[in-house]
Amino acid sequence: MTPKKLSTNFKSSFSIRSGGHSPNPTWSSIGSDGILVDLQKLNSVTVSGNGSVASVGSGARWGDVYSVLDSHGTSVIGAKDRTVGVGGSILGGGYHHLPNQFGLAADNVKNFEVVLSNGSIVDANSEQNSDLFWALKGGGPNFGVVTRYDLYTVPVHYVWVHINVYSPNDGSNVLAAFDEWQRRWTTSIDWQSAQDDDLVRSVSVDTTEKWAQLAVERDIGIPFLYMNDAARDQNPLASYGSESLAKLKAVAKKYDPRHVFQTLQNGGFLLSRAQKP
Repeated sequence: MTPKKLSTNFKSSFSIRSGGHSPNPTWSSIGSDGILVDLQKLNSVTVSGNGSVASVGSGARWGDVYSVLDSHGTSVIGAKDRTVGVGGSILGGGYHHLPNQFGLAADNVKNFEVVLSNGSIVDANSEQNSDLFWALKGGGPNFGVVTRYDLYTVPVHYVWVHINVYSPNDGSNVLAAFDEWQRRWTTSIDWQSAQDDDLVRSVSVDTTEKWAQLAVERDIGIPFLYMNDAARDQNPLASYGSESLAKLKAVAKKYDPRHVFQTLQNGGFLLSRAQKP
């Protein structure tokens, strides 16, 4: 059943799930009054005859993709976590271990197979529906249901690992050396009681906003927000800039003129909710 039929026949809200990895509420779930479009049965992985392209179903998980491609002696650019679903990760950009060499996962898509809100199935690539091809590379779930990704394969190389073991007496010197070399921090917060959820979230949001403001004051801030890591109350689409946001909205209007994905879709970073930066 296409989103158009959901709209015209049931006037029902819906959510789309690929792997369901996002912790944001309603991104890949919905209550009893809506419909969940679960793509996990669309999990096929095939390789072209010359091995240059892997066609992957939107509901596959990256671990399964890597396992199949390993047997062919090749791989693709995907998520770092094997449990993540293919669909959502690519539509959000797709950060992985080798971005300096290959860019994001979305940069390595040759073709998207997309079901539009009117029920038609189209290909989006550099020659067909090229504006939609551009928009799907980080534009989120705003344009249609992607059912297949044709991904360029990459060669597999051996990785050498070297481990240095130091005496505890040298601990301060070792830590000082790494502190000077790279200063990046990732903060993880754990708590036990569900009744503290709102408090922890409030503190987390407040702290993140203060960090962002401090970065602006020091002229070291980058406004870009990576969609797949953004919290539900952040605005990653607007962080792409006014020009890109306007272009994304124009593409959405062209391919979804009835605004099905903007008005009936239950969650996700939707263009209808994106504010200008």
